[in-house]
Amino acid sequence: MATVETSNQNIFAPMLVFFGIIALLLLALMANMPASNIVQPTIVSDPANDDPAVAYAWACAACHGAEGEGVENFGPSIVNSPLLDDSSALMAMFTTAAAPADPEEGFVHPYRGGYPELTNAQLRSLIAYLGAL
Repeated sequence: MATVETSNQNIFAPMLVFFGIIALLLLALMANMPASNIVQPTIVSDPANDDPAVAYAWACAACHGAEGEGVENFGPSIVNSPLLDDSSALMAMFTTAAAPADPEEGFVHPYRGGYPELTNAQLRSLIAYLGAL
């Protein structure tokens, strides 16, 4: 048994040294990398942006799809939804806060499109945009 432990220790030490050297080399390469090569996070939308296509992209598309086709297990299709024909009902749905629901029974639509919340002007533009989907 003692020979097995010795052989495992003999394998472990060189592996530790090898991976340590690789880690140091990667750190050295990253330290010399120009800042322009570092990928910065992209903000999809400025909440003050009034472009309804942009608002749809960041507030709606994750659940309802890029073209309103819906996303399985996240949100239904809104294409040809009768709710799109009633802008008042749609505005009421967006602006009425609802209590959280049991996810096994349904899902409450995010208040004002989620966070950051859309303004009334952004919601009106979004509703007109939804009608054109």
